Amino acid sequence: EAARAAYGRAAVTAPSAALPLRRLGEMLLAEKKPEEAWPLLARARASGDASPDLLHALARASGGREPAEALAAWRAFLAAVPATDPRVEGAKAEADRLAGALSHGSTLEKVRAAKALLDSGKIEEAVIALREAVEADPSSLDARRALGRAAEKAGEPVEAYLAWRAAHGLAKASRDVTEAKEQMDRLERAHGERPAEAAVRRGADETLAKGEVAGAVEGYRRAVGMSPLDVEARMGLGNALLSLALRTGNRALFDDGYASYDAAVRIAPDDARGWAGRAELRRWKGDYPGAVEDATQAITRRRDLVSAWNTRGLARYQALEQEAALADLHVVVSLAPLLATPRITRAVIHVALGHLDDAERDLAAALERKPTDAERQQVTALSEQIAARRRLEHR
Repeated sequence: EAARAAYGRAAVTAPSAALPLRRLGEMLLAEKKPEEAWPLLARARASGDASPDLLHALARASGGREPAEALAAWRAFLAAVPATDPRVEGAKAEADRLAGALSHGSTLEKVRAAKALLDSGKIEEAVIALREAVEADPSSLDARRALGRAAEKAGEPVEAYLAWRAAHGLAKASRDVTEAKEQMDRLERAHGERPAEAAVRRGADETLAKGEVAGAVEGYRRAVGMSPLDVEARMGLGNALLSLALRTGNRALFDDGYASYDAAVRIAPDDARGWAGRAELRRWKGDYPGAVEDATQAITRRRDLVSAWNTRGLARYQALEQEAALADLHVVVSLAPLLATPRITRAVIHVALGHLDDAERDLAAALERKPTDAERQQVTALSEQIAARRRLEHR
């Protein structure tokens, strides 16, 4: 009591002195009176005391303040204190708790606002608001479910399906798990592969096999329109768009092909073919690191997928990573021993590395594998390049 009285007198006679205010605040904290301690500690800080002890006391006294103010107090302490301070662990836990509570409260407000938009018929605005809510708080089950419902009303079955799948992964209660699974199953029945759509897709497959690429693109587009969740149609469209882009040089078709494979990856992330297809589109768009990343994802899912190894090898070669490219092409050759093109591609890399004897062996092996006219032309061009290199070496 004597100390309290002394500090009280000091606070009166020297109201701008931080120490008496801080000591009084700490005493009130010890008596479990944080609401009375807060204004004294806040005055001490305003008077120039920014020590870790003062900031820690202020944070401890913030329990009755607004969550945002309390979070700011804990973060101020963490910013000022050494990482080795024993109080850091508890402070981080409290800051994380407050941040989570603030995020959850903000997300619920956004979800309620989006539902109001939905009820008033402003569907597109509701979807945008819910996308923002999910981005701000990816762990919010309420936001995911609301986005699933709103996206379906907006005519976006893929987004609705993905939202419900995410909700299924977040759900803890059996009721929530069941609801999400039922919604996914319903969307798959309504927008997945169906007999009429499958017939259209198979027709596009046959058209593409005849070399009628533009017609195949139109067929696949029809199939996707009929069944947006059919991954086979998405991948068929991506492949056809890539072929058409290579024939016409239309850069926009590369973007469309990428979008088609991207949708396939999002709908069926465990299907290696989608990753491999998107990797090839990325390679043609000049995104070599992205192509390597996607091809690696495909290889992780399916070690025997030749196209993924080939795309990764080519992307690495184009990124001037010849040794890594050569390692990938060794795998391609082992997985497709009867094809000429992998040997020709490997020969190209051997030439880049100066392995002319190895390149010549690969070209000879390619000629033994019934190459097409285009492949023969590649072999001839490479053979002439090797011969020119050898003449330069002998000068």
